[in-house]
Amino acid sequence: MGLISALVFTILLALIEAKVSFIAIGDWGSPGRMQKSVASSSGDWGSNNNADFVITTGDNFYENGVSSTTDKQWDNTWNRVYTKSGIRKTWYATLGNHDHRTHDGDDQVKAHGKRYDNLRWYMPKKYYTFSKKPEGTGVIQFIALDTDDRYSSTQLKWFQQQLQESKARWIIVYGHHGTYSSGPHGGSGTMESKYRPLMEKYKVALYFQGHDHNMEHVYNPSSRIVDYVTSGSAAKLRSQASGELKYLTRKRLYTKFFKTNAFAGVTISGDRATVEFIDGRGKRFYSFTKTNPRIGFSIGK
Repeated sequence: MGLISALVFTILLALIEAKVSFIAIGDWGSPGRMQKSVASSSGDWGSNNNADFVITTGDNFYENGVSSTTDKQWDNTWNRVYTKSGIRKTWYATLGNHDHRTHDGDDQVKAHGKRYDNLRWYMPKKYYTFSKKPEGTGVIQFIALDTDDRYSSTQLKWFQQQLQESKARWIIVYGHHGTYSSGPHGGSGTMESKYRPLMEKYKVALYFQGHDHNMEHVYNPSSRIVDYVTSGSAAKLRSQASGELKYLTRKRLYTKFFKTNAFAGVTISGDRATVEFIDGRGKRFYSFTKTNPRIGFSIGK
């Protein structure tokens, strides 16, 4: 193989193998056996899959958030628990209802940039956006919502603007309250009526949520635009609610529900995303592959 051919082959191989991996973890801030087991298995998954960062789906610190940027929970519930290198990354966090209980969650925003060596807290505002650009995949835009403030016309207008102006190849949204869920809390009517239509219009691929303490995958098999993923069992567990399940059935939505202490590991390569549910022992018990719904979409329109 000539020098030029070898160079071209190397570049093509790099593009094929280019990917971004991250961990989605929710309702994690309650010290105990369950939190420690998921902290360990997520750290292992992060190392084995070269995880780039972490997103949280809220309820970062039970029961009432943190009271300052130096609250002992930063150390006891976060730094001393997530000790493996595979998860000591930047955590792009969102607020949950428990986080809002003290100072309306303001101290977690003030802690933006707080770090213990490679473990870094990222929350510049209560809702924000950031992007990643792995070679060969294109820009992946993440939009973090403050769903406790989901009734706010200001946040909704901002969200719509982010979607309208996005030129990203992929868009992934995450927040605490669910859009669709068969857990005890169920989905939020506001998330379904106000945010869901925008996510569908602008071809958001995935919405990660917490609030219900389980793992769940919900999607519409006839359209398959947005997949709704609950990752809310990193420290607590709750059972499925029959009434909420009936609601999803009436909506003709497909669901896979697990009352399992776990987190979600996500890998995006090109126009395919793989989402894995991993339990506290490190076992993958469910996974699905998602094709980018923005393929062929008129980006930026």
